[in-house]
Formats: sequence, C-alpha cells, structure tokens
Amino acid sequence: MCTSDGDRRDNRRSSSRTSLILLSAAIFFLAAAVIPACAAAPLNATFCVHDGAEAFHAEIEIINAERYAFVEPGILGEEIPSSVTNTTLRHTDNQTPAEFKEDAFGRSISFEKGNYTIEYDAALKNKNFQFIFNALYNITLYLPQGYDVRNPLLGATGTGSVVSTVDSRYLTEELAAKNVTFTGGNGTIKVFWQNRAFADCRFYDDQQVFLLEVFGSIWLAVAAIFAVPYIMTRRRME
Repeated sequence: MCTSDGDRRDNRRSSSRTSLILLSAAIFFLAAAVIPACAAAPLNATFCVHDGAEAFHAEIEIINAERYAFVEPGILGEEIPSSVTNTTLRHTDNQTPAEFKEDAFGRSISFEKGNYTIEYDAALKNKNFQFIFNALYNITLYLPQGYDVRNPLLGATGTGSVVSTVDSRYLTEELAAKNVTFTGGNGTIKVFWQNRAFADCRFYDDQQVFLLEVFGSIWLAVAAIFAVPYIMTRRRME
C-alpha cells in the first residue's frame, strides 16, 4: 500500500509537533530543577548585641562584591552612612583573611571582587535594633542574658520574625576572641527573619520589667481606691 504525499506531510507535521512538545517539557523540567538549586543557598547575616546593649557585632555574607558600604535605616527607611569599628574581612569559602581598603571616613571598604564575610561592631541606641540590606537575607539576632522582646508592652519585632530561646553559651567564647563582651546562656533570646531585606527589633531589660510591674501595681491600687467608694455608693442607691 502506497502512502500519499499528503499523508507524509501530515506525519512530518505530527512528528515536529511531538518533538517540540518534548523539547519544551525538557526545558521546563530543567529550569524547575535548576532554579530551586540556585535559590537554596540564601545569604546569612548574624548580629549579637553586646552586654549593656550599647553596640552590636555583625557578621554578614556578601557575594560577587568589590565594595561594601556601612549604612543604617533613616527615619523614612532610607540608607544613611554609619560609623563602625573592628572591621574584618575574610573569604567565605576558606575563611582566610582578606585585604581591604577603608574610605577616608571609615564608612565603606573596597576589596578584590569575590565572596566574603564581613564582621564589625556598630553603636546601638535605646535598645532599638534596625538594619537594612540591598538583598534578601536570613537574619539572626541574639540578645545577651537579661534582655527580652516577648512582652508586647515593652518589646516588638518586625514583620516575619520568629522568636525563640536557645543555648548561646558557645557564643560567649567565640565573641570574646573578637573583643566582644556577650553573656550567653541557656534561654538566650534569638530573633530570626527569613528572606528579608529589613530587620527591626525593640527589646528591653529586667529593670524595665520591674518598672512596668511597679507602675501596674500603682495603677491597680489607684483604680481600687476610686472603685470601692463608687461601688459602695451604687449599692446604697439600690
């Protein structure tokens, strides 16, 4: 039986469509496999508040960079230059120290292009931690013993934060080697943000908790002083 020219053309078209569909499916599955693999390694930033809550220690990963500017968020969320101390730079892959140059004001550093981990110390005001990034980060904040964020009347954490307690005693020795005074312990507060470009945390100390309890007790006593005569008057009227 002979096949007509029309049948041959139809077969070729059908074969081409099948090949195109298979090629598209292969590209789709390849992209689906590659994209999650690329997104599986987010950058990390870790912050530890010094004892006394007047400064924090930062450890931030950067990739494919040749300059880093030290900034902090302004009133409107804009980036403003920040002064830092004890700056160090090391290669992320092998953790060896790397050379860098500071600008005249010490508010940025430049270095050979690559992947690095930057560490430095910066001032902290009024127990209010805020940090802004130019990319998405997994952000971890550790508070020293005696500080907390979980009382909503005194503390607050930014959107997407997860608060937990951890054993941070190992951090005490690690940070001491970097001239950072941090008292860790079993029950240290840890605040974590996943894939965020901004972190915000207001925390408090034991003294603030004591003052809140005193104020609350005084308020309840005053309320009772005025409430008792009012209740007694209402009962007489009834």
